[in-house]
Amino acid sequence: MKALDRKLLRDLRRMWSQALTIALVVASGLGGFVTTLSAVDSLALARDRFYAEGHFADAFATVKRAPLALADVLRGVPGVADVQVTVEQVVRVEIAGVVDPIVGQLIGVDLRQPPRMNQVLVRSGRALAPPGAGQGSSDSAIDALVSEGFARVRGLHPGDELTALVNGKRRALRIVGTALSPEYIFAGMAGMPDLRGFGVFWVDREALAAAYDMQGAFN
Repeated sequence: MKALDRKLLRDLRRMWSQALTIALVVASGLGGFVTTLSAVDSLALARDRFYAEGHFADAFATVKRAPLALADVLRGVPGVADVQVTVEQVVRVEIAGVVDPIVGQLIGVDLRQPPRMNQVLVRSGRALAPPGAGQGSSDSAIDALVSEGFARVRGLHPGDELTALVNGKRRALRIVGTALSPEYIFAGMAGMPDLRGFGVFWVDREALAAAYDMQGAFN
């Protein structure tokens, strides 16, 4: 054994407590690093599973106005597995007692044929019901599901009402439940999440199409 090796062993015996402390610090750091990697992998798996179970669409396109018959034509395009069309509109939303500007994304849901893609998961309250099933014919309020994050930040619950400027007319939106969709995990304008100023509202497609003269069409 070389003299330097003997000196190293003597120093380690003399400073065993410091060496043990350093070893424990290194072990703690490695343990934290492994735990972090495991958490990241777990979150990624949960995200991918949610996207898969919700049938998150691969591509999106916006048009001015197109006839519903065009959907069948698009399904016949080589490489296209399925096509789902909707009526969507961006509106101004007003909540009593709130002066901040709020933008709402109205998404029409076909209540006769549930969405095959970008499926809506109801988190609280109830799902949308066909007109007449849960409200009187004289009731002008539109039943709506609201994105869970926006509802939580704004303190909205099933039964609450707010106002939306729908095609130039003030219409009441009645919250029947909160929901999640893989399409709007990070809801906001221009790619920036905004839980306070941007809310997603799923409503009856027929009611939304009638308000914008989009019967038999999609955008």
